[in-house]
Amino acid sequence: MINRLTEMEDVHGSRDAIAPFAATHPAAREACLAFVGERGTGGRPNLLRFLAAARPASDELLQALLAAVDGAIVDRSFARDALLISADLLAEHFGSRTSHRPHSWSGLQAG
Repeated sequence: MINRLTEMEDVHGSRDAIAPFAATHPAAREACLAFVGERGTGGRPNLLRFLAAARPASDELLQALLAAVDGAIVDRSFARDALLISADLLAEHFGSRTSHRPHSWSGLQAG
């Protein structure tokens, strides 16, 4: 089944569809990790959640989340969901680590 999914036109979309179930099956988990390692998450919400569960607080996760939050909410697309999920995951996995905060955040202060 994994091989058939890679033949689909929207490869990130097909992997996003199976990502919620990948952790429960070792072969699917490894295939999903290999895919994300080679092609990234494509900003897909379930792939971001999967990566957060598989590689918590990793640099790989940080880079994927920062890429996903670099946008705006313009509609109800997967990009909107990815932005909101990424913000939550950034807070959960990196909120207390000042060493991971980009330089542009250094001037922000709690109001």
